[in-house]
Amino acid sequence: EISTPRVVFVLLQLDREVLCPPRSHVVCSRLDTDVNKHVCRIAFHGRVDAVIENVATSVRIGKVKERRGVVDKTLDDPAVVIIKEIFRKETNWDVFRGLRVQNVRTKRVGQLDGPFGKAGKVRAVFPNDDVAVPGDVVVLRFTKILFQDKHDRSLGQSPTIYNDQEGSATTFKEDKGSTGGNKSEGGSTSAALLASVECEKKCRTGLVERLKGETAANGSNPSVIAAGLFATAEEAAEFIGAQVATDAAEVGYVEALFGKAGKVRVVFPDGGTLAKVGQTLRLFEK
Repeated sequence: EISTPRVVFVLLQLDREVLCPPRSHVVCSRLDTDVNKHVCRIAFHGRVDAVIENVATSVRIGKVKERRGVVDKTLDDPAVVIIKEIFRKETNWDVFRGLRVQNVRTKRVGQLDGPFGKAGKVRAVFPNDDVAVPGDVVVLRFTKILFQDKHDRSLGQSPTIYNDQEGSATTFKEDKGSTGGNKSEGGSTSAALLASVECEKKCRTGLVERLKGETAANGSNPSVIAAGLFATAEEAAEFIGAQVATDAAEVGYVEALFGKAGKVRVVFPDGGTLAKVGQTLRLFEK
């Protein structure tokens, strides 16, 4: 079986001009690495695909952001739920109107419909066969387009932004406007009360490499080994005790280093985790 290598496109913005002909090979090094340590200093390498004069008009680049809220209650219509803690009350939420959200427990995808009251709560509509209950965690993922005029902010959602969603994908849609505050006030170690997160600024992502400890009757494990959160053990050592969450909003913390390649052991003290090997972990920076 022949596997196709993954291709990643990177935008490089340089402080000054350099001689870099099209299709030449570029190697970028970590110049801040201690020269006395025996570690690889190559950050990445690749071929120059194009030289871009005006980023705003030439390419469309965005960052995926994520917010989490909780189902507060359901209405007489079982398809309509009220979600709290996903926006602050002063947020200009109109730019989020019509965006899709996902119930983490049922994996079903609904749509933001309108505000509910004046405390930042919103109304969302889910398929009739989705049985949401108070306390369900709801996730909102969207792409914030970069390099645009400050008066022309776009939020987009690709059809695959919820990779594990059920049902057919919808077409790409976006709203325009200026976002309000992006961070929920307060914080908690409870999964249901986990504050909203701007992942590209405030968290790191990694993967469950293996499960550790005795598997409970419900299939949960007390800890996992996480890979990809850190590049070196020295870097990982600075985050001992940091909070980590699974896609199902199970919250644990970095307990110890595991080897010398930046891997760590993550412990979930509140009943363990049902995460499987290969699933995403997020580490929340202070």
